[in-house]
Parts: sequence; C-alpha cells; structure tokens
Amino acid sequence: MDGCNRSHVRKIGTVKSMIPAMRNANAPHIDFGFLRGFIPSNPYFMPSNIDMVLERRGAFLFGEWKREDEEMKQGQKILLTALAWHHTVIIITGYVDDKPHIGLIQKVTPAGNLTLIGEGKDDLISFLTGWYVEVERGIL
Repeated sequence: MDGCNRSHVRKIGTVKSMIPAMRNANAPHIDFGFLRGFIPSNPYFMPSNIDMVLERRGAFLFGEWKREDEEMKQGQKILLTALAWHHTVIIITGYVDDKPHIGLIQKVTPAGNLTLIGEGKDDLISFLTGWYVEVERGIL
C-alpha cells in the first residue's frame, strides 16, 4: 500500500491554471525538520527537494541551485548522482531574487563528478536551449 487514500486523489489542474511561473522571491521553503527521527533506526533519513525540473517529450533536466559556499547535504548528492544516470542534472551556483545572480553552471555525471558548462545567465540559457533542441531531435 502506498499510504495514499484514493478517495482523496484528484487530477492536477489544467496547464492554464498552473501559469504563470512562480516569481515570488519570498515564497516559503518547506522545512522537513518535523520528520527528523520518524525512522528511529535512521533519524537522519529525510526528504530532499530539487529546485528546478524541466520536462520535454519524456526527457528530464533537473537543476539544483546553491549559493556560493553553500554546502550540499550528502543525501542530495546521492539523489542528484542517481538521477544523472538517466537524466540531465545541473548545479547552478547562484540565486534569483529580483533578478538572476548566476555564477558557475556544472553538469553532474553518473559517477558524481562535475563538468563545467559555463558561467552566468547567458551560458545557462544557451545550455537549456541546447538541451531542448537535442530532445526535439531525439538525441536525448
């Protein structure tokens, strides 16, 4: 059993109801601290989140944003490396408040290594555009 009460399951709203994109720099982040210890034998077993997901024709690109010198938890490293076996995964050093502040853009390899893609907004847009074109051509 998946723990889901099927009588409460409903379809996600139409695409139109999901637009526009979130642009709230003050949007709350989910604090999963209340789940710490729910598995007594493994108290640090915790949920992880991913900051950015793009999907096109069944291909996925996952992006994780980290501020300069922000440490990535081991569990998130494991998650992103596992995703990199079948999907494109990037790590963006930067943040978006009123405007994007983007430093390094790196691709995660299935071995967990990082490959430099570029720096800045233009390089990020170029990489995302290239990913989209490759998906459209059936390369990815």
